Amino acid sequence: MSVIAVVRPGLFTTVQDLGRWGYQSIGVPVSGPMDERSHRQANAMAGNPPDAALLEATLVGPVLDLPAGCVVAAAGASCTLIADGKNHQTPAIVQTTTPARLEMSPFQRGGRVYLAFRGGIATKPASSVIAKKGRPRQTLTRITVNIAR
Repeated sequence: MSVIAVVRPGLFTTVQDLGRWGYQSIGVPVSGPMDERSHRQANAMAGNPPDAALLEATLVGPVLDLPAGCVVAAAGASCTLIADGKNHQTPAIVQTTTPARLEMSPFQRGGRVYLAFRGGIATKPASSVIAKKGRPRQTLTRITVNIAR
């Protein structure tokens, strides 16, 4: 496993999978991504299963420090990803050979970008991710990913 450092979280960046089914009887909604098609596209580009957890960034993307050997796929809103001095227009795949900072331009069209990491994001069971009083439970500073070699 490797760790991605969150330098700036963006305006509203969350970890999303395709939803948590089977908890409606205890009041937990299915939830999931706002744009399921882009969620599935980013995961497919990263080589992940369709329901793998990824980052959903709304309006302003995050700034992330990626480890060497990281593959990140972006789909959804039109924007530019900048890593290692190279620009990648969405939809895009970025692969790092050395540690690199990933930044995103302002979104030109669309409201959400989906960032999928090859190998997926390590997530916890549904009971540990419920928000309190409508607010996110915590601000992420690190994301654990299962980098596939």
